[in-house]
Amino acid sequence: METKQPKKGKILPFEQDTDFFLRRGAKDLDKNDLLAAVQSYRKAYAGDPADLDSCLALSELLSRMMRFEESNRLLLVDISMNEPDPESYFGLAHNYFGMHEFRLAQENLETYLRLEPDGLGRLTALPGAPNAAFTAGVDRAFVLERLRAAYARLD
Repeated sequence: METKQPKKGKILPFEQDTDFFLRRGAKDLDKNDLLAAVQSYRKAYAGDPADLDSCLALSELLSRMMRFEESNRLLLVDISMNEPDPESYFGLAHNYFGMHEFRLAQENLETYLRLEPDGLGRLTALPGAPNAAFTAGVDRAFVLERLRAAYARLD
């Protein structure tokens, strides 16, 4: 008489990719659960440190939480590993501004504008920056000079 062997099930690994954790982090942010979002974005970044999206998502969230130094470390690592990305320099400028390091903020903002010539509209995101009406159709050199003057007054 033949005995029946129980069927063996397949064990599937539960390893998720970077995109999975980026989506989870975005959902956590939608729920305003910043700590869970940080954990998800950290897992996304750990899965692929060279991935620009995971680096920017995590650094942006850290900046939002006023953890500027930690955010800058990520952005500086990204800049050293990949081709220069304008968004990384914009993030550095934003963080340095939050840290009251106005000269470094200005340097990174100028690098951002050099790499992203059409990026004047983003400047309205920086505290104390010209508003969108001011930057629309205005000469880049004029806007940069106004920003330099504003940063000089802050120093």
